[in-house]
Amino acid sequence: MKIYLILIILLFPPALFAQISISGRVLNQNDAKPIANASIFISNATTGSSTDAEGKFSLQNIKPGKYELVISAVGFETDTRPVNVSGTDVSLGDVRLFVKTNSLKEVVVTAKRDPNRQRNYELFKDEFLGSTPFAKDCEITNPQQLDLDYDYKTNILTASTFDALEIKNNALGYRLQYILKSFTLDFSNPANRSFSYAGSVFFKEMEGSPSQVKQWQKNRQLVYEGSQMHFLQALLNNKLDDEGFRVLRLPVNMARPTEATIISKINAFNILKDDDKKYRDSLAHWKKLYEMPRFQQKLSVFPLTANDLVRATKETGIFSLGCNLDALFITYNKYHRFPKNIPDKLSDPSNTDNTVLIFNEPEVQFDSNGSLINPDALVLDGVWLRPRIAGLLPLDYEPPKNEQLIATQKLLQSLSEKLSTYTADNVTEKAYLHLDKPYYAAGDTIYFKAYVTQGEQHLLSQMSGVLNVDLVGPNGETTRSMKLNLNDGLAWGDIAIPDSVKQGTYHLLAYTNYMRNTGSDHIFNKTVPVLNSPAAVGAIADTRHTPPTKPVNATSPARPKFDIQFFPEGGNLLVNTKAVIAVKAINSSGMGIKVKGIITDSKGKEIAGFTTGHAGLGSFTLNAEDNKVYTAMVNLPDGSSREFALPKAENKGYSIIVDNSDEKEIKITAKAGTDSPKDALLVAQAAGVVYYSSPIHANKPLTISNDKFPTGIVQYTLFSAAGEPINERLAFVKHNNNLKIGLLSQQQKYTPRQAVVIDVKAGDQSDEPVSGSFSMAVVDENKVPVNESAESTILSNLLLTSELKGYIEEPNYYFANNTTETRRELDLLMLTQGYRKFVWKQVLSGTHPANALKPQNGLQIAGYLKDLKDNPVANGKVRLMLRDKGTLILDTLADSKGYFVFDNLAFTDTVGVVLQGYKPNGGRDIKFILDNASTPVHLDHLSPDTAFTEAELAYLQTSKQFHTEQQRTGINSQVKMLKAVTVKAQKKAPELEFSQNKNGAGNADFIITSKQIENSGIRNLYLLLSSRVPFVEFTSGGEVYSRRATVGFQNDRMQMLVVLDGTAMPNSKGFNYLSQLYTDDIESVEVLNGTHLGAVYGPLAAGGVFVVTTKKAKKGVYEKYKPGTFSYRIPGFYKAREFYSPRYDAPNINKQNKDLRSTIYWNPNILTDAQGKASVSFFNADTPGNYLVIMEGIDGNGNIGRQQYRYKVE
Repeated sequence: MKIYLILIILLFPPALFAQISISGRVLNQNDAKPIANASIFISNATTGSSTDAEGKFSLQNIKPGKYELVISAVGFETDTRPVNVSGTDVSLGDVRLFVKTNSLKEVVVTAKRDPNRQRNYELFKDEFLGSTPFAKDCEITNPQQLDLDYDYKTNILTASTFDALEIKNNALGYRLQYILKSFTLDFSNPANRSFSYAGSVFFKEMEGSPSQVKQWQKNRQLVYEGSQMHFLQALLNNKLDDEGFRVLRLPVNMARPTEATIISKINAFNILKDDDKKYRDSLAHWKKLYEMPRFQQKLSVFPLTANDLVRATKETGIFSLGCNLDALFITYNKYHRFPKNIPDKLSDPSNTDNTVLIFNEPEVQFDSNGSLINPDALVLDGVWLRPRIAGLLPLDYEPPKNEQLIATQKLLQSLSEKLSTYTADNVTEKAYLHLDKPYYAAGDTIYFKAYVTQGEQHLLSQMSGVLNVDLVGPNGETTRSMKLNLNDGLAWGDIAIPDSVKQGTYHLLAYTNYMRNTGSDHIFNKTVPVLNSPAAVGAIADTRHTPPTKPVNATSPARPKFDIQFFPEGGNLLVNTKAVIAVKAINSSGMGIKVKGIITDSKGKEIAGFTTGHAGLGSFTLNAEDNKVYTAMVNLPDGSSREFALPKAENKGYSIIVDNSDEKEIKITAKAGTDSPKDALLVAQAAGVVYYSSPIHANKPLTISNDKFPTGIVQYTLFSAAGEPINERLAFVKHNNNLKIGLLSQQQKYTPRQAVVIDVKAGDQSDEPVSGSFSMAVVDENKVPVNESAESTILSNLLLTSELKGYIEEPNYYFANNTTETRRELDLLMLTQGYRKFVWKQVLSGTHPANALKPQNGLQIAGYLKDLKDNPVANGKVRLMLRDKGTLILDTLADSKGYFVFDNLAFTDTVGVVLQGYKPNGGRDIKFILDNASTPVHLDHLSPDTAFTEAELAYLQTSKQFHTEQQRTGINSQVKMLKAVTVKAQKKAPELEFSQNKNGAGNADFIITSKQIENSGIRNLYLLLSSRVPFVEFTSGGEVYSRRATVGFQNDRMQMLVVLDGTAMPNSKGFNYLSQLYTDDIESVEVLNGTHLGAVYGPLAAGGVFVVTTKKAKKGVYEKYKPGTFSYRIPGFYKAREFYSPRYDAPNINKQNKDLRSTIYWNPNILTDAQGKASVSFFNADTPGNYLVIMEGIDGNGNIGRQQYRYKVE
């Protein structure tokens, strides 16, 4: 809806009025008698008076300017006249008022006869008072003055008054006398109704208590900030940016005629339409033109300044505002967080900052006092449309000049700017993997799609082009590692699970090089149960929360360990302050448990009680007294009871109480200890962007609209007056504004092997179609039951778990069940989990270290050039040659530290690499130390390991049946992997034929051959050996030591020597040559742990020996080690395999084969078109049951969504 601006615009606040007066006398036009108690006021200001018994009046302290003077009296027509005030007093002489021809009594009688008056009055009031929260605090005390008329033919409501409306604004502390000259509400176009009004208004300050006056002043400031008045004042003072405004040009649509031309044509052809068909066709044509957008939706890039918008006219004190008929898109945000695009609907309540200013004429003129010369020239749409009378401030309103308040605002602005700087320097990348199913068995393949986003809006990342994906085993060993080529933040791949895989809880990791700056806690980490051991079949657990069974010491009976933690809301438990205390109860595996407890004081008196529920979370309230100790007596799941001490209550400190039980608004209350100052500052930020800040006083709640924040975690932080962070509280804001994904099949019931077509329709929260990228998995729920609450989804990951520290149990529980109870439990989660984004003290210091690792756009080969004494070779030359698929030669120079890098490489599969290094003088006596940045990350902590559920154990049998059938028919043969073996016999294995072991081939403590390495999924030899070789220590620093080696006299240890194809390779501190070798090149590795076999290699072998034989040595083409040359093989981008989905187009095709698939369909690359539509098709398996379709995805604006759909196969 649009509003045509016919009110007086408010501009310069008249600081101190000069000693100038306006005087005169008011008389009755009929008999020239004086009119007493007539009202005289300057329109839209608080300056006014009334006439005395002789009809005289005088307005004092008027600032020079151009005004509209309003003179009114009961029973008389209102007189309005312009008054020019210059440097001298103004005398108006006698002002004569005409008696009204209509009487109030007649109006009242007529109004009572209108049965629809109350309906019309409500329509009038809603539009006239506005739609801000303050509108409900406005009261029209004399509605009988209104003359309302609704024309049902035109659907237009009009209104006027005979005398001034009396309006009491209890929110701003003003009494208004409003003389309504005209009011029109046009419903003729329901999709775009229009509204206009005109009148004069006089403001009078209300009297109230000191606390009321203070609240009124605060509310006035809230109304002023970002208002039309604020904008115009900032504009004329050339402080748009300083005050938080951005103005962008919205270019006019040149294909559309002007508004005036279209309206005149429509009016003309409306009259002629009945005379001839051609006029009706012309009318339809011009109506079609009217529906065209007036402006292009593409905003200008550069903000406009006051010099671009305002110019002085020939008349002194008169200014023009315009932009060549282009509209102005005006945004206010004191934190300078501006949108990139125009909101779809400016009238939507979620639009809290944006207004479009439309010009019906080239310019609108106004004077220095804010009076519009041509008010019909403007049309508003957006935020400025809402305040109306409820948000109207007088012309002489001045923002507070309180020095303390100004200092506070500057401090809050400084906090916001520092966080903005930190966020800009530390853009967040997040990775999420959508898997085809939640658990797997030996021989399965994990299919996944990667979504990588950047920034607080979750836009698809344009920063990184490489994604690392690792599969980590139950003991923390990396069993598979690959690199994926990201294209606009998207990629997909697969991991084949060998049939000899170790059973347990695996971890699937996904991360970019840039994400490693913040450690392993910030990478994507999903637990993946993998089953294989036949012994596990009988060990059925009821839930995944049950800890795994472990051997028990007979002399010391095992007893489950439990931990109960208590978290006072806002961090501190304060004396004599009622507080919510969250409880988290976990078992020894870190999983939540249900317990019941009571709270007692020092005297043993029961004070409160609690029960934990989902994820072991619960809460109770406590009003702690000074010098009392509180204890929790908890009944544990094993039947025992234990006491736990509660945190001590303090007299000093702060806490934050957050009430977000209302979905529309949040109430924040600060609590201060008796020994702490009562004033503080509140800053609310989400994803590194400040969305709200304000001074806050202890025990005085602040109410904040939920619309101010995006969906996700909001961090509320209290700061002291000095700007030091003193407390924080997390809360989750949920708008339910995710993508709406519609999934529809042609029928609900199918037969085995029948073709299924699923139509997709994706839209945003406004049901507008979106183009996006999606992935879809279809599983047989009878074989793979899915616990929706336990799933890691695109919603739970990007909005919740990626923002919190620690393991989150069943994260999707809080999204799959949107109830009052789950919202309460989600709030308890906020109280018990730490925020992982940043620490305020680090932000405020401004000394946060720069990110050492930069985003990678392609594959990278990097390292250091060093001489044989381990000194860096500065400015050395490095040549790279890639072989196998043609030859690529690249050259680069090392820096002053000897560091070199070849970046933005792109190739698939594994290729041969030859590096040649030269000193600046051409010397070749140098070596390469390759950068290990591509080494898989090391997890500091594994998430809790749990027993397999009954459904997961049942799936093991289902999977075995499937793979048995696959092997029988020769489809998707399983991956084989043999265990490493210790060689006892003297017979030489074929893989050892070319070994140059000086003890004789095969004479070693431990041997691994190429057959045992095949399909391990581990490319780096160092990583492979670290997970296979016994009695050898592989340190986190990259060094390797034998636990059976002799320790030197100075208690020092020597690294194990690497002998490569008969040549001893140098090791150094923090480096071992094994890390430079890739398993694809290895024929065999012989491990010599003790001195009995290593002695033949001399003193360098005192720490043990790795005898490595390469495949090139086997072929007799291996190039012997040359100084300055280094050869190895490097894996490229992984090329994803296509999911095998059989077709049953013909009735008898593959009829002899059983189709026992559990994953029926997987498609990682579904793209919706401009209408938000897509369609997929596949064939059912042979097994009847319930089939579950899960689809996830993202659009170009960072909106995410997930949807489930079920159908039955009979």
